[in-house]
Amino acid sequence: MLWWGLTKVEPLLTRTWPGRLLRRSALECAMKHVHYEDENTRYIDIGPVNKVMNMLCCWFEDPQSAAVAKHLPRVADYLVRSLHADMFVQLHFESNDQTLQ
Repeated sequence: MLWWGLTKVEPLLTRTWPGRLLRRSALECAMKHVHYEDENTRYIDIGPVNKVMNMLCCWFEDPQSAAVAKHLPRVADYLVRSLHADMFVQLHFESNDQTLQ
């Protein structure tokens, strides 16, 4: 019931200045969290799903940004080629790099 009510009110809120202001500040806060995680994990992120979501968020924010350029080389950290030449996503990342711990 509450969800139905919110779906009816949300379009009205985004058309008014308080709703636009609230949405803009929420998006800025979410992007701050994305950038914080990216910088703390050196753009490896905590998992393959997070990696894709963070990379897409950075790309939607600015396709030519330094964050997108730092994300792209780290995609290979999650991809594994099998003996049959199939490509898989590695679900658990282990690193020998002591600086990540």
